[in-house]
Amino acid sequence: MFKGEILKPIENITVLDFSSNLPGPYCSSILISLGARVIKVESPEGDPFRKSGHMWTSLNIGKESISINLKTQAGKNLIYDLVRTADVIIEGWRPGVAKKLGVDYSILKGINNKLIYCSISGYGQEGPWAGRTGHDINYLASSGYYSIDDRNKDLAPPSILIADISSAFYACILILSFIAGRNTTGEGCYIDLAMAESVLSILNLEFAKHFSKSSIKGAPNVTYLPHYNIYKCSDDSWITLGIVDENHFWSGFCVATGLDDIKDWDLNKRTENYQFIAGRLNKLFLTKTSKEWEKLLVGINVPASTVNTIEEVIQNAQFQYRDVWSQYAGFQFAGMPALINNKNIKISGNAPSLGEHTNQIVKELNYTKEQIGKLNSEKTTPIPLE
Repeated sequence: MFKGEILKPIENITVLDFSSNLPGPYCSSILISLGARVIKVESPEGDPFRKSGHMWTSLNIGKESISINLKTQAGKNLIYDLVRTADVIIEGWRPGVAKKLGVDYSILKGINNKLIYCSISGYGQEGPWAGRTGHDINYLASSGYYSIDDRNKDLAPPSILIADISSAFYACILILSFIAGRNTTGEGCYIDLAMAESVLSILNLEFAKHFSKSSIKGAPNVTYLPHYNIYKCSDDSWITLGIVDENHFWSGFCVATGLDDIKDWDLNKRTENYQFIAGRLNKLFLTKTSKEWEKLLVGINVPASTVNTIEEVIQNAQFQYRDVWSQYAGFQFAGMPALINNKNIKISGNAPSLGEHTNQIVKELNYTKEQIGKLNSEKTTPIPLE
């Protein structure tokens, strides 16, 4: 319905992405969808995430790959030449590694003071935890995420990588902001982004509640409501009920489902009687299938949705109407979650093989035959340069 030209608002921006795994590549995948040229700088061994197959592919469609051994001086010099015309650097090494490799901000800024350099690490570049290793599950734990809901004592990792993805979003926001700011200042900047702090940032509502005298301790914001929950239905499928503080939704729901005796309860009373209401709703939703409940509740304008499988999501009429899906290598993935002037923003191109664009990118530097020969003799790249 909304197919149109691929919009490229930042097509004049070049990104050198040294990062691997998820946060940095996710960030640069957003930038490439907005038109940036993203050159993925990989070691001769390649991004370890390549082993994940389809997940790696989904993060790297449209990018270019250059494979360089940064432990050689010729490899460093090659990066320095690329930096002269680059706009953005993204790296996700542990603190101190970029400096050891000779590609930290202090060095690259001397080559190009307009660089926007973004370091993504677990706990930041400095501090008592700076050198501490970790992954998404650890950053969620250290930031208090698992403690905000005491209803379920059997803790488990969430199904998506919250710290990784939120860090990618924050990195992208900051990079785009300072690209815009550079038009005024004429200078770049250094972004020291801590993944654990990305989690802190999205938990700010919980911190606000912690200092509130009227809040129920051990209960998360909004979601500690009996009518904001997921309920099992008669066919073993699930329905989500999404009533927050809206009395009209609650009243309409109660009238339609035979709960007239509690339809006039206000939010405070409903919250105070969480267990009582949740118990009644558990029994209520077991009387119909999720599809039957969805039809009934949506029909009276109550926020409700069945818990869909991935296949059901792909076939969803609303998503298909907005043409959200892109096809690549036998699978589908969603593009940007917005229409711009009634047009989609979609990524085109392929996910690169390791070092696929090395020769092309080196040729753009107009190196002499002698320089090419030196790069080959020092085994700067596993790809023989022409």
